[in-house]
Amino acid sequence: LAALRERVEGDVDLLLELVDLYLQSSPPLFSELESAVHALDAERIARAAHSLKGMLGNICAPICAAAALELETIGKTRELANVNSALSALENESERLRSLMTASIKGLCVRDGQLVAAGEGSYA
Repeated sequence: LAALRERVEGDVDLLLELVDLYLQSSPPLFSELESAVHALDAERIARAAHSLKGMLGNICAPICAAAALELETIGKTRELANVNSALSALENESERLRSLMTASIKGLCVRDGQLVAAGEGSYA
């Protein structure tokens, strides 16, 4: 979350809003992507992966965004041979991200209007 915290310039409300938006909005996009992969629908794969890539870029998750880009490219080129492994890679990285975000948010508190790790002095 450090890169996201820097991107929002310490704005606690914005950071929490972006995290919440990702946690709430990404499951339907993943469902659409999974459905498109199972149907081997290249256009839907590219579209869903593109949407996820943008969302992941907005929350400073470059590893996940790169995995989404790979799926977007697979969809655009219609070279579907590795689509299942690419989807698995994105799902694995995204689950790691989701766990990290959830744990990080739980381990943060607000001090003087800024997010800090729990245990760093007094909290407001």
